[in-house]
Amino acid sequence: MGYRDGYCTPRWITRRLPWVDLDPASNPRSTVKARRSCMLERGENGLLVSWRGLSIFCNPPFSDVAPFAEKASEAESFCFLVNVDVSTRWRRRLTMFPSFTFPFYSRIEFEAPEGIETSRNDSPQEFICDPAFRERIGDAFKGYGEWWKNF
Repeated sequence: MGYRDGYCTPRWITRRLPWVDLDPASNPRSTVKARRSCMLERGENGLLVSWRGLSIFCNPPFSDVAPFAEKASEAESFCFLVNVDVSTRWRRRLTMFPSFTFPFYSRIEFEAPEGIETSRNDSPQEFICDPAFRERIGDAFKGYGEWWKNF
């Protein structure tokens, strides 16, 4: 795991997101509103549970996004918070579906694990969502970025 894999989605973002069925890459400090979460700290692997028919919010480990992106096709609805990186295979995988992207205007300050200094991520961030999740988000992030349709 990379040093940034334990960082959490900031509260100002999770407060604006709708409830989801599953957060497959969670940790004990997460504030994502999920009916179920998978945490390595509890010996759970979100890649080994079924995503079929579920709404998913995933802030995957930055060091290994690809397996989470591969599993997105299983979900009923998904939203990923990832680095903006158009050169990656995992991004092409997420945007091969009808989807929306939402690049944030400014870098996001993620919540660091205890004992690690919080700092802004080096890369710009974006949401990649299917149309149903995009609709559920509505205007919750108005002024923080701009939605782009990928179909």
